[in-house]
Amino acid sequence: MKICAVILAAGRGKRMNSLKPKVLHEVLGRPMIQYTIDAVRALKPQKLIMVINPGASEEMRQKVKDSAVSFVLQKKLLGTGNALAEAKNALKNIKNCTIIVLNGDSPLITADTLKSLLNNHSRNRNDLSFLSFRDESLSGYGRVLRDEQGRVAGIIEDKHATQGERKIAKELNSGVYAIEPGILDYLYGLKMHGASGEYYLTDIVEIASKRGKKIDAYKCPAEEVRGVNTRAELSQVTELLNRKIISGWMQDGVTFIDPSSSIVHPAVSIGKDTVIYPNTYLEGNTSIGGNCVIYPGVRIYNSIIGGRVTIKDNTLIESSKIVDGMTVGPLAYLKGKRTMSLSE
Repeated sequence: MKICAVILAAGRGKRMNSLKPKVLHEVLGRPMIQYTIDAVRALKPQKLIMVINPGASEEMRQKVKDSAVSFVLQKKLLGTGNALAEAKNALKNIKNCTIIVLNGDSPLITADTLKSLLNNHSRNRNDLSFLSFRDESLSGYGRVLRDEQGRVAGIIEDKHATQGERKIAKELNSGVYAIEPGILDYLYGLKMHGASGEYYLTDIVEIASKRGKKIDAYKCPAEEVRGVNTRAELSQVTELLNRKIISGWMQDGVTFIDPSSSIVHPAVSIGKDTVIYPNTYLEGNTSIGGNCVIYPGVRIYNSIIGGRVTIKDNTLIESSKIVDGMTVGPLAYLKGKRTMSLSE
């Protein structure tokens, strides 16, 4: 299966109350958009397009330095339907390519979930597929409408749904789609919603359904498709990802005395039987060997820590290398120290 990918990242992000583009806000030290890019790149797409806001074009190009990404400007911010229509022009020379579409503000999406969607889409020979989920604690997500036979009939945006539709339609739209090229022609049949002045990509589902196209929705974990629209939601997805990372290290033989009070960035590696005390921050491209003890109040950034190292309380280590068996601290500050030995 040939894959092309489109990441929608042109939203203004007004509720973030920030001068920075929403998708450039960081989750554990990385712009949230980078997580989406990484998940998509694992699919090995023929082409990867990111639709961006013209007003943020320069900043986006500076922060997203990935040669695999082609940028497309959404000249007027007229909604997700219009954004994909802009991307369609950049895909015109790509034939027989299934297009996967996803939002740049969902940093928890995984490559495995995207692969599962594409496998189901291909196996069932669908014209359009999308990920759906259930979580009654969340609002603002489109609601999946099904007919009496249980077939997908459309998606209605939450703000336009009636109370009756909200009560019946508990299945929510994730905003992640797998679309065959011919379905993209329906983008030109979308109607502007007067209240918002936007064209909704979700409306393409109803159009395709009415034309007899094969559509289905596949369940996915709710936490993977959580979008970020506010600072509170940014904090929530950061907490979820941090918890997942730490849980993985504990399964691999690392002890965290209080997992909820430690921060571990995605690129960090930790050896077996290392013990991490509370209020610790392991950041950037940090490597920690086995059988280490990291005491409270320690922050380590972009550093290599050997095996059997003890880092005592309230120590800051930046861009340094600590050899095996050393004890550092308490109350130490190391920056740019390439090696340490017992004689130092």
